[in-house]
Amino acid sequence: MSKNKDFKSFLDSNKSVKYIEDSQFIKLINLWEDTSFDIIIKKGTNLNSFRDIILFKELIAIFHNNENQQKIEFIFSLLPETENYINRKTTYVYENHEYKTYFSEPSEALRILATGFREKDIPGDSYYRNLRIFRDYYHSDKAPDYIQEFFKDKIPISYYIEGSFEVDSSKLIKLCKHINFFNKYYHRKSPSIVIIEEEDNTEENKVPCLFINENKFPEIISIYREIDPIPLELFLAADANIHTRQRFLFYYQILEYYAYYFYRNVIKDDLQTVIYDVKVMGNIDELIKRIIEIANKINSKQDLQKMKELVSSACKIDDIMSELNLYTEYFSKDVTFEGGFCIDHSSIKKNIDSCDKNTIDSILSVIDKIRNALVHVREKREKDIILPTKSNDSKLKPYVFLIRRIAEKVVLMSQTHLI
Repeated sequence: MSKNKDFKSFLDSNKSVKYIEDSQFIKLINLWEDTSFDIIIKKGTNLNSFRDIILFKELIAIFHNNENQQKIEFIFSLLPETENYINRKTTYVYENHEYKTYFSEPSEALRILATGFREKDIPGDSYYRNLRIFRDYYHSDKAPDYIQEFFKDKIPISYYIEGSFEVDSSKLIKLCKHINFFNKYYHRKSPSIVIIEEEDNTEENKVPCLFINENKFPEIISIYREIDPIPLELFLAADANIHTRQRFLFYYQILEYYAYYFYRNVIKDDLQTVIYDVKVMGNIDELIKRIIEIANKINSKQDLQKMKELVSSACKIDDIMSELNLYTEYFSKDVTFEGGFCIDHSSIKKNIDSCDKNTIDSILSVIDKIRNALVHVREKREKDIILPTKSNDSKLKPYVFLIRRIAEKVVLMSQTHLI
Protein backbone atom coordinates (compact mmCIF):
# COMPACT_ATOMS: atom_id res chain seq x y z
CA MET A 1 0.00 0.00 0.00
CA SER A 2 1.48 3.34 -0.99
CA LYS A 3 1.49 6.21 1.46
CA ASN A 4 -1.34 8.67 0.85
CA LYS A 5 -0.49 12.27 0.02
CA ASP A 6 -1.33 13.63 3.48
CA PHE A 7 0.83 11.08 5.23
CA LYS A 8 3.70 11.54 2.81
CA SER A 9 3.66 15.24 3.69
CA PHE A 10 3.92 14.31 7.39
CA LEU A 11 6.92 12.05 6.78
CA ASP A 12 8.63 14.70 4.65
CA SER A 13 8.30 17.21 7.51
CA ASN A 14 9.50 14.73 10.15
CA LYS A 15 12.59 13.07 8.71
CA SER A 16 13.43 11.14 11.88
CA VAL A 17 10.17 9.18 11.79
CA LYS A 18 10.44 5.63 10.45
CA TYR A 19 7.46 4.09 8.70
CA ILE A 20 6.71 0.35 8.61
CA GLU A 21 3.52 -1.23 7.28
CA ASP A 22 2.04 -4.70 6.96
CA SER A 23 -1.30 -5.95 5.71
CA GLN A 24 -3.24 -4.48 8.65
CA PHE A 25 -1.26 -1.78 10.41
CA ILE A 26 1.11 1.15 10.00
CA LYS A 27 3.86 1.43 12.60
CA LEU A 28 5.54 4.76 13.28
CA ILE A 29 8.91 4.72 15.05
CA ASN A 30 11.07 7.50 16.48
CA LEU A 31 8.45 10.24 16.65
CA TRP A 32 9.95 13.37 18.27
CA GLU A 33 13.25 11.42 17.97
CA ASP A 34 12.01 9.44 20.98
CA THR A 35 12.66 5.68 20.83
CA SER A 36 10.78 4.77 24.03
CA PHE A 37 7.49 4.13 22.21
CA ASP A 38 5.90 3.34 18.85
CA ILE A 39 2.58 4.30 17.30
CA ILE A 40 0.40 1.61 15.70
CA ILE A 41 -2.30 2.87 13.33
CA LYS A 42 -4.89 0.65 11.70
CA LYS A 43 -4.89 0.83 7.92
CA GLY A 44 -7.85 2.71 6.52
CA THR A 45 -7.68 5.35 9.27
CA ASN A 46 -8.26 8.83 7.90
CA LEU A 47 -4.88 10.58 8.19
CA ASN A 48 -5.82 13.99 6.79
CA SER A 49 -5.04 15.55 10.19
CA PHE A 50 -1.38 14.53 9.79
CA ARG A 51 -0.88 16.58 6.65
CA ASP A 52 0.69 19.68 8.18
CA ILE A 53 1.99 18.58 11.56
CA ILE A 54 5.61 18.85 12.72
CA LEU A 55 7.01 17.17 15.84
CA PHE A 56 9.81 19.16 17.46
CA LYS A 57 11.90 16.96 19.76
CA GLU A 58 12.28 19.78 22.29
CA LEU A 59 8.53 20.02 22.96
CA ILE A 60 5.78 17.73 24.23
CA ALA A 61 3.62 19.12 21.50
CA ILE A 62 2.28 18.89 17.99
CA PHE A 63 2.95 21.87 15.74
CA HIS A 64 0.03 22.33 13.33
CA ASN A 65 1.60 24.17 10.42
CA ASN A 66 -1.54 24.87 8.44
CA GLU A 67 -1.14 27.82 6.09
CA ASN A 68 -4.48 29.23 7.23
CA GLN A 69 -3.99 28.68 10.96
CA GLN A 70 -0.73 27.86 12.74
CA LYS A 71 -0.88 26.60 16.31
CA ILE A 72 1.14 24.61 18.81
CA GLU A 73 -0.80 21.93 20.65
CA PHE A 74 0.86 20.94 23.93
CA ILE A 75 -0.12 17.44 25.02
CA PHE A 76 -1.26 18.28 28.51
CA SER A 77 -3.30 15.96 30.72
CA LEU A 78 -6.67 14.70 31.90
CA LEU A 79 -8.47 17.14 34.15
CA PRO A 80 -11.77 17.32 36.00
CA GLU A 81 -14.31 19.27 33.99
CA THR A 82 -14.57 21.69 36.91
CA GLU A 83 -10.86 22.65 36.82
CA ASN A 84 -10.73 26.46 36.89
CA TYR A 85 -8.01 27.17 34.36
CA ILE A 86 -9.58 25.05 31.61
CA ASN A 87 -11.59 28.12 30.64
CA ARG A 88 -8.62 30.50 30.78
CA LYS A 89 -7.89 32.39 27.57
CA THR A 90 -5.00 34.83 27.26
CA THR A 91 -3.55 36.77 24.36
CA TYR A 92 0.19 37.42 24.52
CA VAL A 93 1.76 40.24 22.55
CA TYR A 94 5.35 39.20 21.84
CA GLU A 95 7.77 40.74 19.33
CA ASN A 96 4.88 42.64 17.72
CA HIS A 97 2.83 39.48 17.19
CA GLU A 98 -0.32 38.34 18.96
CA TYR A 99 -0.51 34.78 20.30
CA LYS A 100 -3.78 33.42 21.62
CA THR A 101 -3.45 30.79 24.35
CA TYR A 102 -6.24 28.56 25.57
CA PHE A 103 -7.15 25.07 26.78
CA SER A 104 -9.28 22.86 24.59
CA GLU A 105 -9.96 19.28 23.55
CA PRO A 106 -7.19 17.35 21.75
CA SER A 107 -6.89 17.47 17.98
CA GLU A 108 -7.78 14.51 15.80
CA ALA A 109 -4.07 13.95 15.12
CA LEU A 110 -3.35 13.66 18.85
CA ARG A 111 -6.29 11.30 19.34
CA ILE A 112 -4.93 8.99 16.63
CA LEU A 113 -1.39 9.09 18.06
CA ALA A 114 -2.59 8.45 21.61
CA THR A 115 -4.94 5.62 20.59
CA GLY A 116 -2.07 3.85 18.83
CA PHE A 117 0.53 4.48 21.52
CA ARG A 118 2.65 1.45 22.53
CA GLU A 119 5.46 1.85 25.08
CA LYS A 120 8.55 -0.26 24.39
CA ASP A 121 11.17 1.13 26.77
CA ILE A 122 11.40 3.07 30.02
CA PRO A 123 10.27 6.68 29.53
CA GLY A 124 12.77 9.47 28.97
CA ASP A 125 12.56 13.08 30.11
CA SER A 126 9.36 13.62 28.12
CA TYR A 127 7.61 10.68 29.82
CA TYR A 128 6.23 9.29 26.55
CA ARG A 129 5.12 12.80 25.50
CA ASN A 130 2.18 12.29 27.91
CA LEU A 131 0.62 9.91 25.38
CA ARG A 132 0.18 6.99 27.79
CA ILE A 133 -2.45 8.65 29.98
CA PHE A 134 -4.33 9.74 26.85
CA ARG A 135 -4.13 6.20 25.44
CA ASP A 136 -5.51 4.76 28.68
CA TYR A 137 -8.38 7.24 28.59
CA TYR A 138 -9.33 6.44 24.98
CA HIS A 139 -9.31 2.70 25.76
CA SER A 140 -10.93 3.01 29.20
CA ASP A 141 -14.20 1.48 28.00
CA LYS A 142 -12.36 -1.87 27.84
CA ALA A 143 -10.60 -1.40 31.18
CA PRO A 144 -11.54 -2.82 34.62
CA ASP A 145 -14.12 -0.98 36.68
CA TYR A 146 -11.56 0.72 38.96
CA ILE A 147 -9.81 2.20 35.90
CA GLN A 148 -13.10 3.46 34.53
CA GLU A 149 -13.83 4.99 37.94
CA PHE A 150 -10.50 6.84 37.79
CA PHE A 151 -11.36 8.41 34.43
CA LYS A 152 -14.89 9.27 35.45
CA ASP A 153 -15.60 13.02 35.24
CA LYS A 154 -12.20 13.68 33.62
CA ILE A 155 -11.60 14.97 30.12
CA PRO A 156 -8.46 15.08 27.95
CA ILE A 157 -7.08 18.60 27.56
CA SER A 158 -4.49 20.21 25.32
CA TYR A 159 -2.96 23.66 25.73
CA TYR A 160 -2.79 25.71 22.54
CA ILE A 161 -0.77 28.69 21.36
CA GLU A 162 -2.25 30.11 18.18
CA GLY A 163 -0.63 32.74 15.99
CA SER A 164 1.92 33.31 13.25
CA PHE A 165 5.13 31.31 13.73
CA GLU A 166 8.43 30.75 12.01
CA VAL A 167 9.12 27.04 11.68
CA ASP A 168 12.14 27.28 13.94
CA SER A 169 12.30 25.30 17.18
CA SER A 170 14.68 27.75 18.88
CA LYS A 171 12.24 30.64 18.34
CA LEU A 172 9.29 28.55 19.49
CA ILE A 173 11.19 27.61 22.66
CA LYS A 174 12.02 31.26 23.32
CA LEU A 175 8.32 32.14 23.10
CA CYS A 176 7.39 29.22 25.37
CA LYS A 177 9.87 30.33 28.03
CA HIS A 178 8.35 33.82 28.07
CA ILE A 179 4.84 32.40 28.36
CA ASN A 180 5.99 30.17 31.25
CA PHE A 181 7.39 33.18 33.07
CA PHE A 182 4.24 35.29 32.82
CA ASN A 183 1.85 32.39 33.46
CA LYS A 184 3.64 31.73 36.75
CA TYR A 185 3.83 35.44 37.54
CA TYR A 186 0.07 35.84 37.43
CA HIS A 187 -0.81 32.46 38.90
CA ARG A 188 1.69 30.35 40.85
CA LYS A 189 -0.17 27.11 40.14
CA SER A 190 -0.30 27.59 36.39
CA PRO A 191 1.01 24.54 34.51
CA SER A 192 4.35 25.04 32.74
CA ILE A 193 5.27 24.20 29.18
CA VAL A 194 7.86 21.42 29.42
CA ILE A 195 10.96 21.99 27.30
CA ILE A 196 13.18 18.96 26.66
CA GLU A 197 16.80 20.00 26.59
CA GLU A 198 19.24 17.70 24.87
CA GLU A 199 22.16 16.53 26.97
CA ASP A 200 25.69 17.06 25.72
CA ASN A 201 27.19 13.58 25.48
CA THR A 202 30.55 14.70 24.10
CA GLU A 203 32.05 13.90 27.50
CA GLU A 204 31.17 10.65 29.19
CA ASN A 205 30.16 11.41 32.76
CA LYS A 206 32.14 8.81 34.67
CA VAL A 207 31.81 8.86 38.44
CA PRO A 208 35.09 8.69 40.36
CA CYS A 209 35.08 6.63 43.51
CA LEU A 210 37.61 6.17 46.30
CA PHE A 211 37.20 2.40 46.08
CA ILE A 212 36.42 1.31 42.52
CA ASN A 213 36.40 -2.32 43.66
CA GLU A 214 33.54 -2.68 46.13
CA ASN A 215 35.38 -5.59 47.78
CA LYS A 216 37.85 -3.03 49.14
CA PHE A 217 35.15 -1.13 51.01
CA PRO A 218 36.39 -0.75 54.62
CA GLU A 219 34.99 -3.11 57.24
CA ILE A 220 35.38 -0.56 60.06
CA ILE A 221 34.89 3.21 59.78
CA SER A 222 35.82 5.26 62.84
CA ILE A 223 33.97 8.56 63.28
CA TYR A 224 36.27 10.47 65.62
CA ARG A 225 33.85 13.30 66.35
CA GLU A 226 30.57 14.68 65.07
CA ILE A 227 30.71 16.59 61.81
CA ASP A 228 29.59 20.18 62.20
CA PRO A 229 25.83 20.08 61.45
CA ILE A 230 25.92 22.94 58.92
CA PRO A 231 28.37 21.37 56.41
CA LEU A 232 26.82 17.96 57.08
CA GLU A 233 23.38 19.25 56.03
CA LEU A 234 24.98 20.93 53.00
CA PHE A 235 26.53 17.61 51.99
CA LEU A 236 23.23 15.79 52.31
CA ALA A 237 21.43 18.51 50.34
CA ALA A 238 24.04 18.33 47.56
CA ASP A 239 23.84 14.55 47.40
CA ALA A 240 20.04 14.60 47.12
CA ASN A 241 19.95 17.40 44.55
CA ILE A 242 19.55 16.49 40.88
CA HIS A 243 20.70 19.91 39.62
CA THR A 244 24.42 19.97 38.87
CA ARG A 245 24.92 23.69 39.41
CA GLN A 246 23.20 23.62 42.79
CA ARG A 247 25.32 20.69 43.91
CA PHE A 248 28.44 22.62 42.93
CA LEU A 249 27.30 25.64 44.98
CA PHE A 250 26.51 23.49 48.04
CA TYR A 251 30.04 22.07 48.00
CA TYR A 252 31.47 25.56 47.53
CA GLN A 253 29.52 26.75 50.59
CA ILE A 254 31.14 23.97 52.62
CA LEU A 255 34.59 25.27 51.66
CA GLU A 256 33.54 28.84 52.45
CA TYR A 257 32.24 27.79 55.85
CA TYR A 258 35.38 25.95 56.87
CA ALA A 259 37.70 28.61 55.39
CA TYR A 260 36.19 31.24 57.68
CA TYR A 261 36.74 29.22 60.85
CA PHE A 262 40.10 27.88 59.73
CA TYR A 263 41.46 31.36 59.13
CA ARG A 264 39.93 32.65 62.34
CA ASN A 265 41.91 30.00 64.23
CA VAL A 266 45.08 30.89 62.30
CA ILE A 267 44.71 34.51 63.45
CA LYS A 268 43.95 33.35 66.97
CA ASP A 269 47.17 31.30 66.99
CA ASP A 270 49.15 34.28 65.65
CA LEU A 271 47.78 36.54 68.40
CA GLN A 272 48.54 33.99 71.08
CA THR A 273 52.10 33.68 69.77
CA VAL A 274 52.56 37.44 70.03
CA ILE A 275 50.98 37.75 73.45
CA TYR A 276 53.13 35.00 74.94
CA ASP A 277 56.34 36.02 73.20
CA VAL A 278 58.81 36.99 75.92
CA LYS A 279 60.47 39.42 73.49
CA VAL A 280 57.43 41.69 73.43
CA MET A 281 56.44 41.43 77.09
CA GLY A 282 56.74 44.89 78.59
CA ASN A 283 57.46 46.40 75.15
CA ILE A 284 54.17 48.07 74.27
CA ASP A 285 55.49 49.54 71.00
CA GLU A 286 56.60 46.13 69.73
CA LEU A 287 53.30 44.55 70.83
CA ILE A 288 51.27 47.18 68.95
CA LYS A 289 53.50 46.76 65.87
CA ARG A 290 52.98 42.98 65.83
CA ILE A 291 49.22 43.27 66.32
CA ILE A 292 49.00 45.80 63.47
CA GLU A 293 50.91 43.35 61.26
CA ILE A 294 48.33 40.64 62.06
CA ALA A 295 45.47 43.10 61.37
CA ASN A 296 47.02 43.98 58.00
CA LYS A 297 47.33 40.29 57.26
CA ILE A 298 43.61 39.83 57.94
CA ASN A 299 42.63 42.74 55.69
CA SER A 300 44.96 41.75 52.85
CA LYS A 301 43.79 38.15 52.59
CA GLN A 302 41.19 37.56 49.92
CA ASP A 303 38.55 34.88 50.41
CA LEU A 304 40.12 32.72 47.69
CA GLN A 305 43.51 32.88 49.36
CA LYS A 306 41.97 31.83 52.68
CA MET A 307 40.31 28.91 50.93
CA LYS A 308 43.58 27.87 49.32
CA GLU A 309 45.33 27.84 52.69
CA LEU A 310 42.53 25.72 54.14
CA VAL A 311 42.62 23.22 51.29
CA SER A 312 46.41 22.99 51.23
CA SER A 313 46.22 21.84 54.85
CA ALA A 314 43.56 19.22 54.15
CA CYS A 315 44.05 17.98 50.60
CA LYS A 316 47.05 16.67 48.70
CA ILE A 317 47.32 16.11 44.96
CA ASP A 318 47.04 12.33 45.40
CA ASP A 319 43.62 12.83 46.97
CA ILE A 320 42.13 14.11 43.71
CA MET A 321 44.11 12.14 41.13
CA SER A 322 41.24 9.71 40.48
CA GLU A 323 39.03 12.66 39.49
CA LEU A 324 41.76 14.17 37.29
CA ASN A 325 42.67 10.88 35.63
CA LEU A 326 39.07 10.06 34.72
CA TYR A 327 38.80 13.34 32.81
CA THR A 328 42.27 13.68 31.29
CA GLU A 329 40.89 14.80 27.93
CA TYR A 330 38.49 17.28 29.55
CA PHE A 331 41.31 19.00 31.45
CA SER A 332 43.59 19.03 28.41
CA LYS A 333 41.55 21.63 26.52
CA ASP A 334 39.58 24.80 27.17
CA VAL A 335 35.87 24.45 27.89
CA THR A 336 33.29 27.02 26.77
CA PHE A 337 29.82 27.10 28.33
CA GLU A 338 26.54 28.35 26.95
CA GLY A 339 26.44 31.89 28.25
CA GLY A 340 30.01 32.71 27.21
CA PHE A 341 32.01 31.59 30.26
CA CYS A 342 35.23 29.85 29.29
CA ILE A 343 37.66 27.81 31.40
CA ASP A 344 41.29 28.14 30.38
CA HIS A 345 42.80 24.80 31.35
CA SER A 346 46.36 25.60 30.33
CA SER A 347 47.60 26.19 33.89
CA ILE A 348 45.84 23.11 35.22
CA LYS A 349 47.15 20.92 32.40
CA LYS A 350 50.68 22.19 33.03
CA ASN A 351 50.45 21.56 36.76
CA ILE A 352 48.79 18.14 36.43
CA ASP A 353 51.95 16.96 34.74
CA SER A 354 54.04 18.16 37.68
CA CYS A 355 51.45 17.16 40.32
CA ASP A 356 52.45 19.66 42.96
CA LYS A 357 50.72 22.18 45.23
CA ASN A 358 50.22 24.54 42.28
CA THR A 359 47.83 22.00 40.74
CA ILE A 360 45.33 22.35 43.58
CA ASP A 361 45.79 26.14 43.65
CA SER A 362 45.04 26.28 39.90
CA ILE A 363 41.95 24.11 40.35
CA LEU A 364 40.68 26.28 43.23
CA SER A 365 41.15 29.41 41.12
CA VAL A 366 38.97 27.88 38.40
CA ILE A 367 36.42 26.69 40.98
CA ASP A 368 36.17 30.25 42.31
CA LYS A 369 35.60 31.62 38.80
CA ILE A 370 32.94 28.99 38.13
CA ARG A 371 31.17 29.96 41.34
CA ASN A 372 31.13 33.62 40.25
CA ALA A 373 29.84 32.66 36.79
CA LEU A 374 27.00 30.68 38.38
CA VAL A 375 26.03 33.29 40.96
CA HIS A 376 26.80 36.72 39.53
CA VAL A 377 25.26 38.46 36.54
CA ARG A 378 27.66 41.17 35.47
CA GLU A 379 27.26 44.08 33.08
CA LYS A 380 28.78 42.08 30.22
CA ARG A 381 26.83 39.01 31.21
CA GLU A 382 26.98 37.35 27.80
CA LYS A 383 30.73 36.89 28.28
CA ASP A 384 31.00 35.37 31.71
CA ILE A 385 27.98 33.41 32.90
CA ILE A 386 26.98 29.75 32.85
CA LEU A 387 23.39 29.32 31.71
CA PRO A 388 21.27 26.60 33.40
CA THR A 389 21.21 24.15 30.47
CA LYS A 390 21.77 20.40 30.30
CA SER A 391 24.77 20.90 28.06
CA ASN A 392 26.35 23.10 30.71
CA ASP A 393 25.47 20.59 33.43
CA SER A 394 27.41 17.95 31.55
CA LYS A 395 30.42 20.24 31.16
CA LEU A 396 30.31 21.19 34.84
CA LYS A 397 30.26 17.65 36.26
CA PRO A 398 34.04 17.05 36.34
CA TYR A 399 34.36 20.08 38.62
CA VAL A 400 31.46 18.88 40.78
CA PHE A 401 33.39 15.66 41.37
CA LEU A 402 36.56 17.60 42.14
CA ILE A 403 35.00 20.10 44.56
CA ARG A 404 33.12 17.30 46.31
CA ARG A 405 36.34 15.35 46.93
CA ILE A 406 38.11 18.49 48.16
CA ALA A 407 35.21 19.32 50.50
CA GLU A 408 35.23 15.75 51.81
CA LYS A 409 38.93 16.01 52.64
CA VAL A 410 38.31 19.26 54.51
CA VAL A 411 35.54 17.60 56.54
CA LEU A 412 37.85 14.69 57.35
CA MET A 413 40.49 17.12 58.52
CA SER A 414 37.90 18.69 60.82
CA GLN A 415 37.50 15.25 62.43
CA THR A 416 41.05 15.36 63.78
CA HIS A 417 41.79 19.11 63.91
CA LEU A 418 39.79 21.87 65.52
CA ILE A 419 38.54 24.25 62.81
